Amino acid sequence: MDIAVLDKNFAKSKIKETDIVWRNANEPPFQIRGVFYDADDGCYRRMPKESSSKINWGIDWMARATVGGRVRFITDSPYVAIKAVASPICYSANGTLIGRGGISVYQDGTYCGHVSPYPEDIEASKTNKDGKMYFDGIVHAINGGLWQAEIYLPLYNDVLYDLYVGLKSGAQVQQPNPYVYDDKPIVFYGSSITQGGCASRPGND
Repeated sequence: MDIAVLDKNFAKSKIKETDIVWRNANEPPFQIRGVFYDADDGCYRRMPKESSSKINWGIDWMARATVGGRVRFITDSPYVAIKAVASPICYSANGTLIGRGGISVYQDGTYCGHVSPYPEDIEASKTNKDGKMYFDGIVHAINGGLWQAEIYLPLYNDVLYDLYVGLKSGAQVQQPNPYVYDDKPIVFYGSSITQGGCASRPGND
């Protein structure tokens, strides 16, 4: 039985649009906050490797989790499509695949959908020559016109290698509005609860 019949929130966000223009999320005008793309390491990180590797193995490993990371921009595209390349997710008894490895999209601060890997994506990674997991999907905007998008990155994916954002051909893409308090960064230190623990999806942490 298709689980989406029981709950539409479990329906796969399949990409059917044919007018998508794909852009690399680590290039302007997109703004990345909370993490950065480490070209030498070939992935997104929340702490530089030269620092994390000097502390201990656990810190160095967790520094590659993208929790708290987000991609911000303004657009008038009626949808945001996502293509992600990540490390395979480990199943968890106390966390969903959406929470561990999904990507949430917010429109002007309001949640409007997510893109998530599925068990078949994890299984496919076992036979991929590079051992990486590939997944994609699409989220449609709630309202039309210009809107500010925030894409929240996975909570517990070991590594997010690449992220591509797809917008409707001809759509505007602009730099996002600055945060009200944006002059100094805020650093959080704590346990898995601080990280987001068993949040059902990114953005809920």
